[in-house]
Amino acid sequence: MSVLLYDPDCGFCTASANLLRRLEPRARILPGTPENLVQYRVDARRFAHALPFINDAGQIIYGSDAIALTLRTCSDATLRGKCLRAAGVLLLNPPMRPVAHRAYRLVAGHRAQISRLTSRLERTSSCAVKPA
Repeated sequence: MSVLLYDPDCGFCTASANLLRRLEPRARILPGTPENLVQYRVDARRFAHALPFINDAGQIIYGSDAIALTLRTCSDATLRGKCLRAAGVLLLNPPMRPVAHRAYRLVAGHRAQISRLTSRLERTSSCAVKPA
């Protein structure tokens, strides 16, 4: 089964993972604990900058492609699932893919600030990750 790992020390990342879980993808969404990073052979330095998606073959895909691939695992039994799968496909194809990469890098580069802002608004934990 495919897996998406998220940074459990980042409030924004955790909130985003919880949102993705509510979309009911078939991929497992797990915290990127040291044990999970070792189990799925994820480079910790790369994980510090981008979400990894590990497909059924064990291949690791990072960043916006990881999110798109997670969306593609949503069930196509419902209209919502079909729309989410379509969004995943669109994010992987030109001209959307470069835009998705830039948007991902922008958000990932500012996740500590975003976490602080959202924690004030929602009274959740902020990001323990230091800005790059």
